[in-house]
Amino acid sequence: MVSGTTLDPFTMALPNIFLKIVLGKDPRVDSTDELVVGELASIVVYYEATDVWAIMVSDCFAHSGVEVGRVQLTDSNGCPLNRKLIGEFNNNSIYNGDTFTYVYGIFKSFKFPDKDNVYFECNVNICKGSCAEHKCPFGKKRRKREMAGNITVDMPEDGAISLEDTAEYGKSTTENAKNVESVANVYRGVKIMLPGENSAEELISGNFKEYHSTLYHDCMHTTIVALSCTVMILLLATTFSTVAVFYKRWRQQYNQNELHLKNEYYLKPLTFVDGTSTNAR
Repeated sequence: MVSGTTLDPFTMALPNIFLKIVLGKDPRVDSTDELVVGELASIVVYYEATDVWAIMVSDCFAHSGVEVGRVQLTDSNGCPLNRKLIGEFNNNSIYNGDTFTYVYGIFKSFKFPDKDNVYFECNVNICKGSCAEHKCPFGKKRRKREMAGNITVDMPEDGAISLEDTAEYGKSTTENAKNVESVANVYRGVKIMLPGENSAEELISGNFKEYHSTLYHDCMHTTIVALSCTVMILLLATTFSTVAVFYKRWRQQYNQNELHLKNEYYLKPLTFVDGTSTNAR
């Protein structure tokens, strides 16, 4: 979501600013919705490539969706307040193409206690031409540096987050950026799990699916057997009923024929022939 003031309608419109969370250090890859604590990931702020506008990521925060426990990651100059949480934001030209320009900060995934989601929110200064550059101090703590592409970037040392970190590094500097035409606010939420949590969920889900599949096949098998038996019983009942009907009709016809023969025999008129008697029948 982008917010901020608009420029004069006769000047070029402000660029659309986007924020995404990606796994690893390459800002060009697709965003992710899930991370595991300790994984290296990047907060990527990007916009459509243009020679007119430039951006500088300033105040960045991490929170669980509420104001309580809100942790400030960078100050108004875009400098990390705690390098254990996030490194400096970089604009590496090797990642920029004809479509988008990327500004990104690498961090080691962390989560808040009893919360599944972490929301990353940043203010982005939109400058005409170029933004004022600020050199970030390294502080007293030892830096850990890693290579990302062809440049060296500062890396957080671990993924732990505590109330001490919030208290010690929760204040922002007051230095203002120059040549800022507008400020955009962008944010993105991501689910962060403990190591092994995803495997447990997949195992439970897999077992449930396997049980459901087995139960389904068993039920289908039982249903098919029951239907087959029902059809066979109906066929046998129909056959017996048909045979019984034909037998009954045959028996009735047989009895009628036999009665007709008897009647024909006994009711036949007597004829007398010379030399015979009635006892001849």
